[in-house]
Amino acid sequence: PASGAMHARRLLVLSLMPPLLSCSSRAAAFTRPLLFSIPTSQAGRRCAGSLSAMCSNIQTYHPLQTSESSLDVKWRNPSSIHVVLGSKSFTRQLLLKEMDVEYECFPANIDEKAIRSEDPEQLVLALANAKADALLQRHCKDGKWTGSEQAEDGKITLLLTSDQVVVHEGRILEKPADEEEARSFISGYGRSPPSTVGAIAVTNVASGKRAIALDKATIVFKLIPSEVIEEIVKDEMTLHCAGGLMVEDPRIQPYLVKIEGGMDSVMGLGKRTARSLLESVLE
Repeated sequence: PASGAMHARRLLVLSLMPPLLSCSSRAAAFTRPLLFSIPTSQAGRRCAGSLSAMCSNIQTYHPLQTSESSLDVKWRNPSSIHVVLGSKSFTRQLLLKEMDVEYECFPANIDEKAIRSEDPEQLVLALANAKADALLQRHCKDGKWTGSEQAEDGKITLLLTSDQVVVHEGRILEKPADEEEARSFISGYGRSPPSTVGAIAVTNVASGKRAIALDKATIVFKLIPSEVIEEIVKDEMTLHCAGGLMVEDPRIQPYLVKIEGGMDSVMGLGKRTARSLLESVLE
């Protein structure tokens, strides 16, 4: 999927297969006023070094994306619904906030290295499912979420879990082991475009119904000059990013040609996909 156009999103509603557990423009354009901001303390969970200022004010729409803007995509919880985000990712929290979703965070904290596949789609689907199953095992009893006081009697809890990898030239790229590997990753993006491959799962804790979908995007770059690559490689945050690069990084904007898909998908939670899944498990 690294060099092709973004595939259509696929929605798999697993109503007959409950969870494994029984608990039923260019650079100038990018300098426009930012559309959403979060506290620097929260952004600091992911961002460090020279990227920290940029991460405290992140734009979730990019003028070079091919998908329609998702800024107006909303899903306001019905009063009877309690949403749990099984992640500590600040970008996923940011996207849910933009959707007006009220939620709590319960990171799954599973051993992701124990789940492996050479197929990126199968890998992210397996990880999103495994995170949901782990959280249900810890916090679910008799179809009820027991993890917090916000899950009041009579409320239905919807658990949202996800995972994402970067794919380039058929290889799954994880966080670079060192500067040399980061340099190799980034220099290749001008040769052929990397893709983000994600999976989003939503589980209705009361019924056990789970819906899961793939969410993908492809980022097309011009050749990135070696001096820019060196500046990015020396940034301490680079070794903490899958594929060694954040598309939000201002230093990369002059070399970004287009995003085939949406910025929200690149950031790990396509809002239209998430909304469709939230609605589907309540049907």
